[in-house]
Amino acid sequence: MSEPDIIGELRPLRGSDGQVYFPAPDVAALLRGIAASWAECAADDDPAWEPPGGDMVLLDADTVRTLADVLRVQANEIDLQSIALTSKGVDRT
Repeated sequence: MSEPDIIGELRPLRGSDGQVYFPAPDVAALLRGIAASWAECAADDDPAWEPPGGDMVLLDADTVRTLADVLRVQANEIDLQSIALTSKGVDRT
């Protein structure tokens, strides 16, 4: 799944204060999806990224793997914080 496809799966919600919010599980899934995409890219011998309408950029595989790990850790932290809020009786919606 490409990053635009993953981003397209986010379901924005409008709060009673008028702000737009995204459900924490959606954000965690987004981060994990991007991390998986990056890890797959880093598995190639010569990882590269080509932005829409841009030139291909060669990437350092170790750096890409590290960034993917950072996104996974952030997704886990979102999950943990959501669990903590839920266990304290805070409404996540």
